[in-house]
Amino acid sequence: MAVTEEHVLKALAPCGLSCEKCFAYNEGIIAKHARALRERLGNFDVYAQRFTKLGLTQFENWKAFKELLEYLASGDCLGCRQGTCKWPNCGVVECYKTKKMRFCFECPEFPCKKTNFDPHLEARWIAMNERMKEIGPVAYYEETRDQPRYR
Repeated sequence: MAVTEEHVLKALAPCGLSCEKCFAYNEGIIAKHARALRERLGNFDVYAQRFTKLGLTQFENWKAFKELLEYLASGDCLGCRQGTCKWPNCGVVECYKTKKMRFCFECPEFPCKKTNFDPHLEARWIAMNERMKEIGPVAYYEETRDQPRYR
């Protein structure tokens, strides 16, 4: 099935990060897998206690794992373009609302210092947008669709 620009605009945030691979995105792959794992585990609490008593010390962390799994399963973000960005102090969202650019690379000020990204994310942001500028957002999406978001 061919990827449409409409799909790419839903899948990628204006900064170029993949919303559909974000832990907070409600329709994302992480939330879907977390919900499926939660369902598959069912009432695992009793088993985690039993396995701990049998000497499988990894299950001593069950409660913390269960809390994290619940958090990941309850993704509530609708995507950056919908105004529900979960990144604290994200400057791209405000810029997107004001300038109405599809992606940062389309802005004459790109790259700028308005993102509020840490150095690691800033370097990724620049690289993603330079690649999108080179090959286009649809081709960029297709090129990166199977790569992890968190690298």
